[in-house]
Amino acid sequence: MASKPNKKVVSKESSVKKTPSAEFEEEIDALDEPSPTKISRYHKVIEHIFLSKFRRGAVTVEFGREELKSACESLGINVVKNIGDLVYTFRYRQELPKSVLTRTKE
Repeated sequence: MASKPNKKVVSKESSVKKTPSAEFEEEIDALDEPSPTKISRYHKVIEHIFLSKFRRGAVTVEFGREELKSACESLGINVVKNIGDLVYTFRYRQELPKSVLTRTKE
């Protein structure tokens, strides 16, 4: 009996062979990245909260989920549906806005 060869998925963009699991991982990574529009909204919200709460010499600026929603409303932008993603974005994916970073170096 002849054994069946292992099937591999070949991307149309390149001749590099990818296993189905590797292709799936790339799709997941692409979904993980927030859109530029989201980033812009996220920047506005986190900047608004930071600038309203920051005090010179402070080591931390604490805020809650409700404050994130209130900031959206104050700025006149749609409330972020996944509030946790806003915090996650700045913790793991993106740098904080420059207006925040410059004040943290003081």
